[in-house]
Formats: sequence, C-alpha cells, structure tokens
Amino acid sequence: MSSHRLSIRISPELERRIRSRARVVGRRPSAVVREVLEHHFTEQSSAPSCYDLARKAGVIGCAAAAPPDLSTNPQYFEGFGGR
Repeated sequence: MSSHRLSIRISPELERRIRSRARVVGRRPSAVVREVLEHHFTEQSSAPSCYDLARKAGVIGCAAAAPPDLSTNPQYFEGFGGR
C-alpha cells in the first residue's frame, strides 16, 4: 500500500487531545488521526434512512394523543389522497 503525506494545521488543544489519545491506545498520533478519518468517512458513506433522520429530528412519536393505528387505519384517511 502506498501512502501520501498531508500537512494540516490544527489547534494546540486538538494536538493535545490527539497525543493524549495516542498515549492511551499505545499508537502513534498519525495512526490515531488516520483511524478517526477512516471512521468519519465510513460513517458518512452510509446515508441515513428516513427513519434515522426522523428519529434524530424528534418527530417519531410526537403525536402523543393520536390513536396507535393512525398511519395504517383507513378510517383516518378520509379526505387525504383522493379517497
């Protein structure tokens, strides 16, 4: 595997956190940064589902006083979608 060098500027606080984490896990700071970047891009590549987005937005279960079959019972559909 070939590798490439990338230079970036980071704050002293971020450098301290990276070095601290590297000491804890017994690895070089560069390995910690690579691992974090790999994790970030792996997470980003799997797009969240509509359910995940709705859950994160807090809209699932927000109609507390509604009947439990609101989304499936045809009696509640009257007036929606041409029925």
